[in-house]
Amino acid sequence: MNVLKTLFASMVIMSSAAAVAETATFADLDADKDGVISKIEASASESLMKVFNELDSNQDGELSEDEFNK
Repeated sequence: MNVLKTLFASMVIMSSAAAVAETATFADLDADKDGVISKIEASASESLMKVFNELDSNQDGELSEDEFNK
């Protein structure tokens, strides 16, 4: 029974962390505060990675805030 409780608690924590990552703002994802989101920074958000290339309209491998907000 304790194993199930521990497993359930771990799943709740992991899903909470994922939810936070998926609601991240541009400022949250721009970890080095250089004004763009690199693919490495974008990897913190699975949903952003799925559309990264589509949003990167100038294909420079980074997302500007304008590109991010499309």
